[in-house]
Amino acid sequence: GLVVTGTYRSYAEAPPRGLYRMVISEAGDLIQFVLDEQVTTPEGVARLRWTWDVDVKLGVAPPDSAFRLPSTQ
Repeated sequence: GLVVTGTYRSYAEAPPRGLYRMVISEAGDLIQFVLDEQVTTPEGVARLRWTWDVDVKLGVAPPDSAFRLPSTQ
């Protein structure tokens, strides 16, 4: 596979807050996204790591169920 890395920003003009890493399969499908982020808290700086293992196929629309909010029953 291929690993793509870069600097993470919350939006285009924001200062950098961390680094991201995308893991892409040989077929071009996104299989993992990792975000290492620094946030400021009242206690100091905290480092967070968010990891999403995904199965996003190149050229295939995701199912509608991927965009539904969880039920609040």
